[in-house]
Amino acid sequence: MKLFLDLALLVLLFWFFRKGTKLLFPKSNLEVEISLESQAALRKFRLRYFLIWALLFVLISFLSYAALYFLDQDIFVSGKFEGLYYGVKPQAYIQTAMLFAALCAAVLAPFFNERLQKDGLSFYLEELQEHVQGYRIKGLKLLQLGLGLILLGALLYAQMQTFFVVNTEEGRAVQGFSSDYRFKLSEIKEINNEKELLIIFNNDDTLYLGVYDYDEKEVYDFINKNTP
Repeated sequence: MKLFLDLALLVLLFWFFRKGTKLLFPKSNLEVEISLESQAALRKFRLRYFLIWALLFVLISFLSYAALYFLDQDIFVSGKFEGLYYGVKPQAYIQTAMLFAALCAAVLAPFFNERLQKDGLSFYLEELQEHVQGYRIKGLKLLQLGLGLILLGALLYAQMQTFFVVNTEEGRAVQGFSSDYRFKLSEIKEINNEKELLIIFNNDDTLYLGVYDYDEKEVYDFINKNTP
C-alpha cells in the first residue's frame, strides 16, 4: 500500500509539473492566429503564473512541513504512555507537505495571476492558453484537485498510523496500511543494532525499526531491562 501511495504521489506531482512546464514552455505554433501584442501578453501571463505557482509551492511546502513537524513532536506524541512511543520519521512529512503545497498553489496561483493582470484580459489569455494546451484547464484542475485531496488524506492517515510503542510486557509496530505487528517482550530473542535497530523473535520473525523516529539507546536499554 505504501508503494502504491508513493507511486500515486509521484504521478500527481508529475501531472502538476507537466502543467506548469506547458504554461512556461508552450507549443511553438498556436492553433489560432493572434497579434504580436497578444503573443507577448500571453508569454507574460504564462511566466507570471509559473513564478506565482513556484513561489507559493515553496512557501506553503515549508510552512506545511513546519506545522506537521510541530504537531508530530508536540501533539501527536505528547500523550503519556506506559513505556516508549515513537512516530514516523519527520522526513515522511516532506511528501505530504509538497502535495498540500501543490494543491494550494494550483488553487491560489490563478487568483493572484488574474488580479495582477491590470488590463482585465485574463479571461482572454486563459482561453488562448487552453488552445495552446489542447484541453480545458478548469475541468482537468477539478480532477487533479479531487485526486490530490484523496491522496493527501491517505498519505496523512498512513503517516499518523505509523508508530512503534512498547511497554514492560508487550509492544506494537504499525506501518500505515501495510502492517500491524504485535509481540510480547518475552518473545524477543535478540536485538541487532549494527546499523538500524532490528528485533529478532524466537520464531525467527524480525522487526525493522528504520521507519520510526526512535532513540536507539533508549529502546535497547528499555527492552534489555524488561526482558529476562
